[in-house]
Amino acid sequence: DEFVTGMTSDSVGKFLLSTSGDGKLSWYDLRKRGGALKAMSDEFDEELTCVELMMSGSKVITGCGVGQVQIFNWGDFGYRNDVLVPFSDPVEKIAKLDEFTFLTGGPGGILRAARLSPNAVLGVAGFCRDSTTSELPGIDGVCASPDSGLAAVVSDDHKVRVFDVAQYRGQEGRGPPAKRRKVVKGKRLEAAEKVELAKGFFDDV
Repeated sequence: DEFVTGMTSDSVGKFLLSTSGDGKLSWYDLRKRGGALKAMSDEFDEELTCVELMMSGSKVITGCGVGQVQIFNWGDFGYRNDVLVPFSDPVEKIAKLDEFTFLTGGPGGILRAARLSPNAVLGVAGFCRDSTTSELPGIDGVCASPDSGLAAVVSDDHKVRVFDVAQYRGQEGRGPPAKRRKVVKGKRLEAAEKVELAKGFFDDV
């Protein structure tokens, strides 16, 4: 009887998944008249805020009001299979980048990237910072581009911000994106010159 907080369906519209304010995940069969309820999770203490299908439909993830991502195996909706917890604020929005990688947002105004299998938070993908006040307005919506290279974020200050998130694609089985190492060309050339000098020295011996 509580309000619906999020919905998603499969690509061909056979079923619908929804989350609600009373902390439940529900599965509906859309091939039945009126969308028959097929399964429902146990009631969680916290509100479930959003839902997404991952890993070619084998996993279902939901955000929640205590800064977690709940992970369910497909068809086993009674209780979560795992949980991803290192979020400092509620996870109210989820946007899928690929079958393993997704973005999260919430009232803290921070866009994060995370991954399944293995489960990990990859890092902060962006801040919805107000240039005049330096405040972080909350995130009301997140959407990834078709190639998952960009993410559009709608925030409480009625603005849309676009972030480059291409580095987070295809992260299955990997660690956080590596920081680029600075290559100081001068030092490398100097080392190469020393090698050449050494060669010349031994040639004359």
